[in-house]
Amino acid sequence: PGAQASDAGEAAPPVLWGRYGAQLAGMALVALMMGSLTFFFLGLVWVAQSLKERDRGWGRFGLGVVLMMIVVSLMGLFRQVP
Repeated sequence: PGAQASDAGEAAPPVLWGRYGAQLAGMALVALMMGSLTFFFLGLVWVAQSLKERDRGWGRFGLGVVLMMIVVSLMGLFRQVP
């Protein structure tokens, strides 16, 4: 059952978090360590790609997390400006 589930997951990702949930969490941690500018561009790429593909694998939570991280990164940039 496990192998079949993974194959089905690759063909049609789950609706809510999908496989992107873990990647989003990892990217958020990397962004906190590296700085916000890198994640800002990564977030823009992810949002543009998801809108282009209209992939349900993103789910509302995935897009919400990406948009929230973009806002947080912008706030961090403004805070870093002297």
